[in-house]
Amino acid sequence: MTTPEAGRGAFASLAHAAEPPRLAASLSAVALGGALAVGEPGPARWPVWGAVALAAFFLQAGGRLLIEAAEARRAHAHAWQSGRSRSALSPGRLAAAAALCFAATLLLGFLALIERGWPLFWFGLGGVVGAVLYSQGPALRDRALGPPLSFVLLGPLPVVAGYLAVTGAWSPLALRVSVPLGLLAAATILAREIRDIVDDARAGATTMAGLLRRPAADFLLLLLFALAYLWLIALVARGLLAPACLLPLLTLPGAIRLFAAVRAAPEDGASGETRLAEKAANLYIRFAVLYAASVAVSELIWKRAV
Repeated sequence: MTTPEAGRGAFASLAHAAEPPRLAASLSAVALGGALAVGEPGPARWPVWGAVALAAFFLQAGGRLLIEAAEARRAHAHAWQSGRSRSALSPGRLAAAAALCFAATLLLGFLALIERGWPLFWFGLGGVVGAVLYSQGPALRDRALGPPLSFVLLGPLPVVAGYLAVTGAWSPLALRVSVPLGLLAAATILAREIRDIVDDARAGATTMAGLLRRPAADFLLLLLFALAYLWLIALVARGLLAPACLLPLLTLPGAIRLFAAVRAAPEDGASGETRLAEKAANLYIRFAVLYAASVAVSELIWKRAV
């Protein structure tokens, strides 16, 4: 019989595995889509946006738990990788919790379907499939497809879904605006791969960083960072966004410091920077929050001035 204390312990372990601070990434991406829709004409459906934001939260939580389940299985197979596991729970329990999160995602997607039609439901289903393929079975993250898949799951998919939830319409601008977030999401995964390049190779995983090897992987990371900021500048230069939307450039020094930390890390991974992925994730969140806030303010000013 499970005691309340044991239940609380299991919940705390699940929460630790899901890494709550990182879950802000999905919310901020959906917030960007909603911010872009603030000044759009027509009836807004902000409760639908709330459902989509909550669905994105559960989707990312489920994905994090599946990754933790995969790490737990890898740690069981390779004792030297035990330090990568964040939870004492079994892979089965972690996967079951992830399934509940995905069920909540699809339920919320179905509720959004009532207001906005099938597209939002398919967005949610696509997100669930992507999260599963990322870490389970022939995991795409171990087939050199981790960064591209992350680009989609934390870039175009949540931003476009957030815009669609509010307006009920498709916008090419929402897709263009999402690109910097997708590039930073890909950079986050690549930073983790660079950190774990030796361990992943020993475990038989073929990551993008492992294929490129260093220093080529380091310079791909630099390219992803550079393109994220340059794309934002190009959107403003072309008049698609207001100059105020350059606010995320305040995070540029953090990106430079992060790349410097990557370059300074030893290639054998023996005593390198252990928080590269965490720092990259935090950079994504800071960029996304500033991006969404600046877009919301500029949309309100622009639309009311017209």
